[in-house]
Amino acid sequence: MSLRGCVGRYTREDGRHCQNWPDDQLTVIDLLNSVAPYDGGAGGSLDGNINGRLVAGISSDALYRAISQFEDTQFPGQCTGVVAPDSLLLRRLEELSACAPIGAAPQVEDMPELRSAD
Repeated sequence: MSLRGCVGRYTREDGRHCQNWPDDQLTVIDLLNSVAPYDGGAGGSLDGNINGRLVAGISSDALYRAISQFEDTQFPGQCTGVVAPDSLLLRRLEELSACAPIGAAPQVEDMPELRSAD
């Protein structure tokens, strides 16, 4: 998937909004919804609307929080608040959204730290 522009708010620039094209917002919302909460995703709970619709140029508080939560989980300390085209954050969202169905608990095989030493 590709984005035309950035989605979210620039955390380090006092929350300034970026491009936030509605189709890009919808792409990011769909990706966040397809990532389980234990991976920092929204797990299907995010709609991202402001008064019932996506607004061009404005990221809803809920969308910004969901992006920040995912970023904090996957890239601690990065704190950009933005999903940019061709960014590592977008690639990670795409990877995780393709991996596991919503609600699927992580498996021991997927978590080496939980495997017993045989």
